[in-house]
Amino acid sequence: YRTFTNGKEVMTKLMDAFEQEDKPSRIKIALFLRRWAEQHFHDFENDQELLFEYHKCVEVIKNFENNLASMLARAVDKGRTVSRSQGLNNNSPMFGSPSPKPIVPKQMLSLFDIDPIEFARHLTIIESDYFRAIASKELLTNTWTKSTMGDSSPHLLTFITHFNQISCWVSYLVVKEASLKKRANLIIRFLKIAKECMNLNNFNAVFEITSGLQQAAVHRLRKTWEIVKKEKEHATLEEMLELSSGAGSFSAYRTKLRSADPPCVPYVGVYQSDLTFIGDGNNDKLDNGYINFFKRRLVAEIIKEIQTYQMNPYNLQEVPSISEWIKSQSSILFDENKTWEASLCIEPRDTGSKPDKGILSARKSIKLKKICVGSTFENAFELEWRVGRRCTSDIDQFAIGPIGIVCGTERRIEDGRTEEETTEQIFWRKS
Repeated sequence: YRTFTNGKEVMTKLMDAFEQEDKPSRIKIALFLRRWAEQHFHDFENDQELLFEYHKCVEVIKNFENNLASMLARAVDKGRTVSRSQGLNNNSPMFGSPSPKPIVPKQMLSLFDIDPIEFARHLTIIESDYFRAIASKELLTNTWTKSTMGDSSPHLLTFITHFNQISCWVSYLVVKEASLKKRANLIIRFLKIAKECMNLNNFNAVFEITSGLQQAAVHRLRKTWEIVKKEKEHATLEEMLELSSGAGSFSAYRTKLRSADPPCVPYVGVYQSDLTFIGDGNNDKLDNGYINFFKRRLVAEIIKEIQTYQMNPYNLQEVPSISEWIKSQSSILFDENKTWEASLCIEPRDTGSKPDKGILSARKSIKLKKICVGSTFENAFELEWRVGRRCTSDIDQFAIGPIGIVCGTERRIEDGRTEEETTEQIFWRKS
């Protein structure tokens, strides 16, 4: 209802109807109010004015049906109790079997001190808590797409921020390691963690680790990936890329999610895309001015699916020190520019090849100016080739003219083969 009105107006309309309708209709209205209070008490918890209006309605109903008024008074108490029990600090679900015994590390100085299985478990505990805390009203497209998202969708914002922090942390850990072998081992470690997250149906973690490893600063590390490709964990990367592919509107991921047995942590980004598509592709009102309830039902179906996954907690035992370590590491603010600079430092571009003289001489009239490799300007032209399969690309040397023509030798690495060809790429620059 928030997409076309507010709680107070709904309450007013209900009471106007209650005073005018017959007894069967009054009972229906009272049952509606009871369900609202019991199952969606967060509406009243976050809006004291609405709660005050509810109590006024109870007093009005008491003049007509005392039994209904008593039922509605109890509904508020029940809703408040349910709301408190759903809080993360008071949520102690009962399981039919004991949780797996945690693998407690002797120390936590680095990622390698925590077993990949236990790291995946705790990442899942953290993300499951974040996911289950998201209220349905936070997913309405007229709230979470606005600049006031922190006020209207605080738990959703926390979840999204966590995703971005983990992704940046993954890429930062890789590029800050100077040793080639250790750097490859770090990637392999993250692939092991992602595999365990996949086994736990924590799809959000799989997406965020994939995102970190596919950032340009990590993706360009040709020497590092050549080592990783020789290990069995590289098959996990292929599986992750297939799962997180946006092809067919994330068809691979949707199929995997539907076949997964709860509990699970879905990737909320797909739901956000679906809600945006519904919001942009359907008018709020029909041609006759009536409210478009078909649009609201589409939104409701998606939110209902999310709520289904929120109902199932994980039977995992938390070790607070591990959770705090993960949160402390991922909460550091990472500068993307510094991450990129670190990437260039550990694996500089190969400057051994020369630009094709024919192309350069053909552009003499433009007065080409040579740009030093590693300059800030070069960073804007990180090219990615996609010829059959994912591959990397480096610009060895290039030059630029006043209209933005870049000439240079491209080195393409595809399926283990290295090919060089002279390329002319035109960019239009306003500055």
